[in-house]
Amino acid sequence: MEAFLFRYYIDYASRAFDLCDLLRHFALVVPCRALSYAPLLNAIFAVSARQLSRTNADMDPAVADVYYQECLTGLRHMMVDESALMDENLFAATVILRNLEEIDSPMQGDGSGSQNAHLLGNSLFAKATVALHSLARLSDGAGGSPMFTGLRRAAYLVAVREEIYTSFVAQRPISPSFSSLVIDMSLDAQPDDDPDWANRAVFLLADALQFCFGGENDDGGVIGNSRNNIGASDARNGNDTVPASSVYARYDELVDYARRWHQKKPQSFSPLYYYDPLAETSAAGSPLGKKTGMDWAVGLRRKNYTRNPDGFFPEIWLMSDAVCTGMMHYHLARILLLAFDPRAPRVGPKRAPFSEEQGRLIRQEVRVLVGIALSNGDDCYPNYVSACMGIALVGERFESRIERDKILGFLEHTESVCPWTAVTAKEHMSEAWEIGRRSQSRAQCG
Repeated sequence: MEAFLFRYYIDYASRAFDLCDLLRHFALVVPCRALSYAPLLNAIFAVSARQLSRTNADMDPAVADVYYQECLTGLRHMMVDESALMDENLFAATVILRNLEEIDSPMQGDGSGSQNAHLLGNSLFAKATVALHSLARLSDGAGGSPMFTGLRRAAYLVAVREEIYTSFVAQRPISPSFSSLVIDMSLDAQPDDDPDWANRAVFLLADALQFCFGGENDDGGVIGNSRNNIGASDARNGNDTVPASSVYARYDELVDYARRWHQKKPQSFSPLYYYDPLAETSAAGSPLGKKTGMDWAVGLRRKNYTRNPDGFFPEIWLMSDAVCTGMMHYHLARILLLAFDPRAPRVGPKRAPFSEEQGRLIRQEVRVLVGIALSNGDDCYPNYVSACMGIALVGERFESRIERDKILGFLEHTESVCPWTAVTAKEHMSEAWEIGRRSQSRAQCG
């Protein structure tokens, strides 16, 4: 069985870690290291067994628990040995371990999904990240130091994406242990490769989370010159110590960065094919050309190659996992910035039309997230997880019965192809929609 778990990791599970890594460290380097490093080997067995237990009825869930505990036993000395925290093999093991813990945590988006914070794997992860953050500061600011390359750098960037997931679930800011020291955030020059451009969107989302859910942070944001992330919650709560102008300035900085990131994105980030049945125009921006891209894709659709047969979500065919990851994080950042606009009117005649337009834009962003997930293969489950993150956060904005049925249908499809469970997210959405229905009924009766 262990040979099967090992092979499954190489062929399938490692893909989630190598989304933005052209050298595929987790698929090619980690397995070689694991042959002579027990904690890493047990982490591989554990995450493979957990994923299989969610998608294959023949795999006993207890198998993953056994390897999980064995991995933790081998990692416990990290809690007391600071020098061990610098071992890139150990850090890779904690990254894999945290992925398993994420699979086990419910995806709600209401701040109640933080119950896994006590797990040893998360504690090890936090300590190791602090150590690597300190090591990153010794680099040249763009990941060019020999001390922060290879597997160590790859694991750090995976850790950032995992922290983003946890921040979404718990509705909390990004840990101050993370920064973009290993990524050049400048948009003035074209990146060396697509993963570099995608990682800029990853850190954009990290800053958006800090702004929306967070408060002060000494390490601050990674975008702009300010070393303080000013949370939108300060403005909403009327915190007099934070001038509204500062909140607005930080918000505008993030919005402008997102706009320029999308405007300047490499041609490889443009869809190979784009079709939105709810939009007036489609296939715009495709490097294949509007007519060519449309004709080619429609022909394939007639042969049942489409991933989105019901036509509610757009079809968006993208070039690679790195491109999908970058676009997903960009659209998630857009959702947050739309939902936490500090200039949103609270009362008065402008509130209703502002809220209506805000809801329309947010719903479109969610539709794009789901479209990307459905259009780029069931075997890349991180795309499904990202789409579910957006739904869990703002899914209550979908108002019609048809829209809600489509959202629930996507969540059910996610459970059939993805090791993550969407049961809690479905319950959360159904509850939120029922509360909204009751509120609307009371308003109409009043």
